[in-house]
Amino acid sequence: MKEIKCQVLQGVADLEAIYDPSAQDDTSVFFYKGTPEHWSLTYGQLRQIWATRNFSVTSKSNKEDRGLFNIGPMKNWYYSHSLFNTPYKLELQIQDMIQFALIGTTRNSLNQVEEHEEVTA
Repeated sequence: MKEIKCQVLQGVADLEAIYDPSAQDDTSVFFYKGTPEHWSLTYGQLRQIWATRNFSVTSKSNKEDRGLFNIGPMKNWYYSHSLFNTPYKLELQIQDMIQFALIGTTRNSLNQVEEHEEVTA
């Protein structure tokens, strides 16, 4: 399985997108992995988010050196300015990750795509 990971909150949280060519609408393919918060979005949710471009990033928040991002129903999540010095850079990263989870490719080649074998019990 292929995946892309991206740190969004310095030392605290990552976004992860996986490409599963056999994903169904209820298959989780996009993840926020933070300490302690975690959430995921399904293939069906991402298709709708992509179709409506329902993701955004703002540079301001109530914390210094942090902005906020939204992806579909997941609203007001912090990101570090030190990792993304403009909201546009994180927005492009999110766009790439959503596209990757949906079709297995991105618009740029800067992302590290890793192959992982599925482990079965």
